[in-house]
Amino acid sequence: MKKYVLGVAGVLAVAGSVASAQTVTVDGTRDGAYGPAQWVNPNPTQFGDNRQDNVPPPGNPADVDRGIELVIPLSAIGGGTNIRLAGFVTSGDHGFASNQTIGGLPSNRGNLGEVRNLNFNTFANNQFINLAPAAAATAPAVDGVLERSIYGSAKFVQTTFTQFGNATHGTRFLGSGSEIDGIYAVTNGGNLYLFVAGNLEANFNKLQLFFDTIAGGQNRLVLGNNAIDNALPRLSDDGSGNGLTFDTGFEADFYLNVAGGDVGGGAYGSFLHFAELPTGGAGNGFFLGSNDGVGPALSGGDVGAPAVQFSIDNSNIQGVNGTPPVSLPSADDSVGSEISNFAARVADDTLYLFFGGNLQTNYNKLVIFVDVGNTAGPNGADPGQNILRGDNVDIDFNGLNRLGTDLNDPTNLPGLTFDSDFSADQYIAMANGNSNPVSVFMNAATLRADGPIKLGGTFNADYGSYDGGEKPATPPHVLFDGPQFDTPGGNVNIYSQYAPRSSYLAFPNTPAAQQIVGAVNNSNVDGVTDTAADPIAARIVSTGMEFGIALSELGYQSGPIKVAAFIASDNYGFLSNQILGAPAGLNNLGEPRTLNFNNVEGLQYILVRNCPGDFNNDGQVDFFDYLDFSNAFSVEDPSADFNNDGQVDFFDFLDYAAAFSDESCQ
Repeated sequence: MKKYVLGVAGVLAVAGSVASAQTVTVDGTRDGAYGPAQWVNPNPTQFGDNRQDNVPPPGNPADVDRGIELVIPLSAIGGGTNIRLAGFVTSGDHGFASNQTIGGLPSNRGNLGEVRNLNFNTFANNQFINLAPAAAATAPAVDGVLERSIYGSAKFVQTTFTQFGNATHGTRFLGSGSEIDGIYAVTNGGNLYLFVAGNLEANFNKLQLFFDTIAGGQNRLVLGNNAIDNALPRLSDDGSGNGLTFDTGFEADFYLNVAGGDVGGGAYGSFLHFAELPTGGAGNGFFLGSNDGVGPALSGGDVGAPAVQFSIDNSNIQGVNGTPPVSLPSADDSVGSEISNFAARVADDTLYLFFGGNLQTNYNKLVIFVDVGNTAGPNGADPGQNILRGDNVDIDFNGLNRLGTDLNDPTNLPGLTFDSDFSADQYIAMANGNSNPVSVFMNAATLRADGPIKLGGTFNADYGSYDGGEKPATPPHVLFDGPQFDTPGGNVNIYSQYAPRSSYLAFPNTPAAQQIVGAVNNSNVDGVTDTAADPIAARIVSTGMEFGIALSELGYQSGPIKVAAFIASDNYGFLSNQILGAPAGLNNLGEPRTLNFNNVEGLQYILVRNCPGDFNNDGQVDFFDYLDFSNAFSVEDPSADFNNDGQVDFFDFLDYAAAFSDESCQ
């Protein structure tokens, strides 16, 4: 190709005549102000490739024959067989409802969110079923395996993809994903045999079941319900007139919840609770007991608790999938996660970060750590964390601490360790999921070498910050603009919908809004694939995940800024090979707590180029940058592809000329 080489005077003259935007808009699209990508991924993604033929089939929920099996004395739930059943899966704290409901949701609706604000009347159809159990001549074996010859046909078959993790492991107990694929029921010997086909993730997600069997009961869960397992109070009216509301005509009389997970050493344990729901509240509640998942008997239950039996088999992998049938490309939906390239810019007292690629709409996490280690901490130490602690603030269902030191076994699981010259001062994570509409969430926390600041040695004064919800049409999609802002001291953990450091510094005044903003545009269908990492294809990806972080929020004063980032599973328990700075040939890294980046070739972080014109990344824009760019341009080095269009040509020289003369960088 023909080259155009200009002297310095020519560079400046061209710069004066080129209209080159030097501002950044956080919308998930790379602006010209970023300049060239600072890193291009050499690895195919092993977390799914965003292309149409990877959109999974809807699954076969009617074929699922593994799940949760319960035996409930009919006398415990009113004594008769006129039973209506409602239920759904929630997060471990009972507060966030999935889209896995009994009765199903219309149009592949995504997760339902805050349980207290949930009103099933706002959705088409009924989110409950008439169970109408037949009398079985033979009692089923209670082992988590569906005996179709006894149970007969399904009372309900799921029509909605799951957004609480798609179960793919095929293991009986400690598998991933939660889904309700079908409901089956019979009676025998004065007992209700209830089979919930599907999976309940072994992370203490809850299966919440409600029975309407007698006159009275609660159509809306009222203030003052029994506090067993802190479940019903978390679902019920908190005094403001809210509370989970069922479809008109359903009045819950009895409540049962199931949860299970790792109780240490890889062993599974299940825990069941039961409560009565009289119309005015304040009914009896019982811990039903626990077992190892095999059961079926429970042990350790409260005196007077109903003699419920339980068994679980989580090995199903054929039910509803974790992704709806979507059409690609889509700015909202993605069936894969990748970081094809990375660019950064410091401008307007803000650190801007751009990750070209996709974030699968299954709540996979893009996890970011920023090191601004220029402020001396106690005894002159860097104030950040080189090894992630396991006692940081509880944020994203304790996901941050899932990366850190295992406090139950610090010898074997020391915590994710960064390169020796990287100490994280701030954590930020993004996830998106659901469909119709898609939701976007972000979480953030300040990281200190000695852990969160405590009041009285117990209560956090540092905040776990979160924000997000249904994806707005206009970016940024997450603004950290309130309103939640807890008072320190009332709980062990405090939460804010403003940025974390800003929240700590502002209390008791309201923090500044939008100190962190984020956006995601999942339109890319190119970049790295699941089989190849073409450097040109990866470099030119111009949509993805983008962030603006106020330098004051980072505690930044001066000097270099370093960024580490990776894509992890929705529960933070498994790391992909999509890691910033990763060397070629890297495979998925798996368990994060045993990962030490010092054992991975190269540096797994990027030093931020403060200005695009700083081509040699020495912290200043000067004649040496021009020389280095000219040399790269003359040999068509990909680093001179300044506009990231996949070729080195005169337009790159024009764009570099504008960046070189940008007065804000002088």
